[in-house]
Amino acid sequence: FVGGDVVGTMHDLASRTDGLHHAELDLTERPDLARELSVLRTPTTLAIDERGTELLRVGGVPKREALLAALRPHLTTA
Repeated sequence: FVGGDVVGTMHDLASRTDGLHHAELDLTERPDLARELSVLRTPTTLAIDERGTELLRVGGVPKREALLAALRPHLTTA
């Protein structure tokens, strides 16, 4: 769940990384989902695996290199 420059970063990473998919949600339109996911600020970036397990949570704008390093153990790069 991302905004600003993070959208471009996540889209780029998802387009080049097997197993990574990007979805942008405006939680101002989905307060129920914001509560369910305990999102208190935007942007918030979440990485969730296919089972729904949270792998990563970053409040604010993450740096591309740090985001990729955190995701790398969970992905296979193309």
